[in-house]
Amino acid sequence: MWFKTSTAGVLYATGNDLPGTANPGGGAMPVLYVGTDGKLYGHFWNGNAWQHVALAGDGDIQSLYLDGNLAGTATGPIDNIDRYDFLGAGKTTDQAWPARPGNTWGCFTGSIGEVAFYHRVLDSASVANHYSAKVAAYAVRVTDPATKVTTYTYDPTPGGRLVSTTTPTGGTQVRGYDTGGYVNRIIDENGHTTTFANDARGNVLSRTTCRDGALGCYTQYRSYYLNTSDPLDPRNDKVTEDRDPRSESATDNRFLPTYSYTPAGDIATPRRAQTKGPPAMRVVLARLQASRSYFVAFIQAHVLVR
Repeated sequence: MWFKTSTAGVLYATGNDLPGTANPGGGAMPVLYVGTDGKLYGHFWNGNAWQHVALAGDGDIQSLYLDGNLAGTATGPIDNIDRYDFLGAGKTTDQAWPARPGNTWGCFTGSIGEVAFYHRVLDSASVANHYSAKVAAYAVRVTDPATKVTTYTYDPTPGGRLVSTTTPTGGTQVRGYDTGGYVNRIIDENGHTTTFANDARGNVLSRTTCRDGALGCYTQYRSYYLNTSDPLDPRNDKVTEDRDPRSESATDNRFLPTYSYTPAGDIATPRRAQTKGPPAMRVVLARLQASRSYFVAFIQAHVLVR
């Protein structure tokens, strides 16, 4: 399994009572835990970074691996007699376990991921391969009818998200991601960078495009509707303000179209930006609530053509 924590807690345990039992009976064992001294029993890590741990048991010997390396071994019979197996909790008061977490159930605070159980013993090479796979991006090559190949590279660790695309001409587009998992940077085939700032819901708050280095950057800013009391409101995450790339900041209202919506989520009143000089042609696809039909409105200056 992978884990990340900065405090003591049980990673894997066995026992005869379910977690939360006020006075659990005997026979429980915290098989794998991070102690109050920062050690992973038996080795260490509570550095609040992702670590990989593997515990292999074979008859009368156990081997503990940390980040692909053997951390220690122990000998003695392995008794599989407890009724339950737990992740993230386990009774710690049955015996005087070294540096055990302070509460009865040793509840884990942190992150646990990619947990796997095997009916065979993993050798050192298998454990090392598990750990090294975290950095092994994988590629998919697609050949079109003209035998041209496009290569897509994915990062398997955070769920297989797209990292890069290489076209048949050899140009490569590279993507970066923020901590929420949303795209925050795209570098195109010519080396030009587009950066994105996203909110917690994945909406793009700003998009900055640079064509001539840092001196040639332009930013578009957007705001979105959100009804915090109704997560199913059809207007949620729809654009309410859209400042075009001529804007100097997120508060520059010179180039600000705004939008409002009906309770059903249909666009109600698009309003173009009040700009000086010939405004850009804007296309708004609106929905007529009464007739349930659609029309395209081309707004230029103050003329509306239907």
